[in-house]
Amino acid sequence: MAKKILIIDDEINVTTITRVRLELEGYQVKYAYTAETGLEKLMSEPFDLLLLDVVLPDVDGCTLARQIRSHPALKDLPIILFTAGKIKDLEQRVREIGVNDSLQKPFDKETLLTKVKNIIGS
Repeated sequence: MAKKILIIDDEINVTTITRVRLELEGYQVKYAYTAETGLEKLMSEPFDLLLLDVVLPDVDGCTLARQIRSHPALKDLPIILFTAGKIKDLEQRVREIGVNDSLQKPFDKETLLTKVKNIIGS
């Protein structure tokens, strides 16, 4: 069975390109454009990985990652944070929150796939 990935990002183009790249590699991908919708999806079905943008319209992605880490059913969900912000700041947040990895936007296909495969496999 294909591994399931949820993308939470309010940038439609980034979400679409990322979704297509992952689907071409055999992953099942769903997406949400807000933290609220993303959290609803996380609570309604299991995912193997969350790709989470830091800047969202309703809740900061780091805040959402902290909520996920504190939820008993979701605390072990692998998370990759991504943003167009400074990577140094993102790396510090990754350590503080306890997410698995980070990506700097714009990211290339190879970097994305390497990070995903390192966390959840093919």
